[in-house]
Amino acid sequence: MSRVSSRTARRLKRASVCIWIAYLTLTLAGSSAHGDPVLDAVEKVSQGQYRMYQVDIENMGLGLYGGPSYDQNCRNRDGWANGGTLGNLAARLYLVDQLSSLGLDASIQGVYGNVVAELPGVQAPQRIYIVCGHYDTTSRGEYPGGDDNASGTAGVLEAARVLTQYRFESTLRFIAFNAEEEWMKGSQEYVDALTKDENILGVINLDMILRPAWDNNPRQAVDLEVETRKLSNCMAWVDTFVGAAALYVPSLVIDPASHYPPDWDAGDHGPFIYAGYPALVAIENSAEEIWWDQSNAYYHTPEDASDALANDPHSPSGVTYDYEFATNVVKATVATLATQAVPVWQCGPNLYEAQALATAGAQDLEFFTMENDHYLAVANEMNDVTHDVNSTLYKWDGTGFVQYQSIPTMGASDWEFFTIGDDYYLAVANNRSDVTHNIDSKVFRWDGSAFVEYQSIPTNGANDWRFFTIAGVPYLGVANEHNDVTSLTDSKIYQWNGTSFVEFQSLPTSGVSHLAFFTLGDDSYLAVANMYNDQTYNVESKIYKWGATGFAEFQSLPTHGAADWEFFRIEGDAYLAVANNYDGSTHNVDSKIYKWNGTGFSPLQFIPTSGAVDWEFFTVDGDSFLAVANTADDSTRDVRSRIYRWNGARFVEFACVDSHGAGGWEAFSLEGKQYLGMANAWHGATCSIDSILYRYSGLRSDDLDNGGL
Repeated sequence: MSRVSSRTARRLKRASVCIWIAYLTLTLAGSSAHGDPVLDAVEKVSQGQYRMYQVDIENMGLGLYGGPSYDQNCRNRDGWANGGTLGNLAARLYLVDQLSSLGLDASIQGVYGNVVAELPGVQAPQRIYIVCGHYDTTSRGEYPGGDDNASGTAGVLEAARVLTQYRFESTLRFIAFNAEEEWMKGSQEYVDALTKDENILGVINLDMILRPAWDNNPRQAVDLEVETRKLSNCMAWVDTFVGAAALYVPSLVIDPASHYPPDWDAGDHGPFIYAGYPALVAIENSAEEIWWDQSNAYYHTPEDASDALANDPHSPSGVTYDYEFATNVVKATVATLATQAVPVWQCGPNLYEAQALATAGAQDLEFFTMENDHYLAVANEMNDVTHDVNSTLYKWDGTGFVQYQSIPTMGASDWEFFTIGDDYYLAVANNRSDVTHNIDSKVFRWDGSAFVEYQSIPTNGANDWRFFTIAGVPYLGVANEHNDVTSLTDSKIYQWNGTSFVEFQSLPTSGVSHLAFFTLGDDSYLAVANMYNDQTYNVESKIYKWGATGFAEFQSLPTHGAADWEFFRIEGDAYLAVANNYDGSTHNVDSKIYKWNGTGFSPLQFIPTSGAVDWEFFTVDGDSFLAVANTADDSTRDVRSRIYRWNGARFVEFACVDSHGAGGWEAFSLEGKQYLGMANAWHGATCSIDSILYRYSGLRSDDLDNGGL
């Protein structure tokens, strides 16, 4: 939000630029269960994705986006003069990239560098609704502007991410204004350049929506201020926003006395109102409360960041960023825009339930093909009584998977299929019986009609098998979690001697959950996901590199109850994703994606997760996806697992599915179709719950007037 300064803005006439996009944006959207496309859109708003946008924006100026040429050694997005600071330029680049990746034709406009994108209306494109927020910060030096106004700009991006999954009668514009802190120079320039053919029917300005609680009075009511000028068209627009919020986001409290303050023009909505357009600002507290009552002690300070005092529960007031509140503001914005612009159809690839499989505490799905037949192995950990439960092998019959073989297992946590020569093998990681973790895991060999036990290997709470070859020699690694006494239990590497696997190397591990083998050039690596070391879940996980005599430690990475590593490549670059499950106090802990820098793995991106247990990378029609299996938040195991799509620089949330104590994902292609399997392990008080196979069936374009949702 702009601080009081000169109220006279220089008006610069510029020709308007209309931005049009193709109608078919590839976004993954599940069908609405309730038949209301507005509610469907509201439910797609993601707190986790919003936070990723917000943190990315507040970090501009460090070269984390765009590379070293944008590193100014401090977080700041100030300025447009002389082209703008490096942080300001990086923010422009980021905003254009994010909006473009949604299928929008985004551009930088005017002297001040406003970022503008448009979703054209399909029936009345001259009718226009706008959601905006400013991306610049005040002052030079360290001024991250996490609340003012990375919070509002992130809201614009999240609204765009959701609303581009639909087509509307009217046009929607998504704008990030620059130079707001110099008294709305960017928005004033934009308004001055509007033409008479552009019928602006409503503007929602998001400015400071992340920190509604008061520093000088923490007991002050937490509510949203919705402000405008007391003019008939603006008053009606406020009523529209408040009504949509009440209907679709009833938990969002709006202050009814906030609508017509004396400083109604303090923000990018002001120039629109002066020009006669209906506009409002959604803001955490009024300008007077922020400027004079000091409701936000860190407004326009270096401490306004997610990793600084503004979000520190140990600060003098204990007030922190409220991501749930901000997400609800975005939901109310989406509800208002969707209601007014009128959804016409929904488009995108279709992911739908193809088959339910009866499972018992399923921890893993393993798809494989032998000759011309396709199979799916399910690792069942336990039923509601015992860990002594059979796991199931399914065979594809041309229309679905049917039960083919029942295999005795003990608390099965993983299946690993592999071949040696002409022989097919299936290894099961038995985690525990009802009394001990010290039980044998098994290797089965295909005899032409079934898998029969071939070798028994002693394991200690086995969580995972990983088969790999180095220099033509087969190896099998096992992740040992616990030996009934300690989680500081060695994991083992076994080498094939021509007839069986024999122990080759021990690796010191800490409650290990997963092993990931990968190669970079001529070198071979093994990533170990350490979950717990008898004292803490905040332990380092390890990457080992193959040497002359075996694996040697190569790199340590901080993790929090690490449950999985996933290695993948995109356009020649190598990445590692870690699933962080628990940090000792909460399952709501960020997972991380690392990128190979030539000598090691460096952090690239965090993704909010809830008890993450598995990452699965896959590609569809040239696009790259990463799916996370979330097993629990701090109150329930019935949480949503999420799918993210690579946009060229970041993974952005693409879809979500309901999961129940998720054990893991399995992506596979079968007869030219793409499937995603979700192993569900727990629902309510039972482990006897179906696991689900989803199928991607191509591009959808659902006419909402004809029941498409």
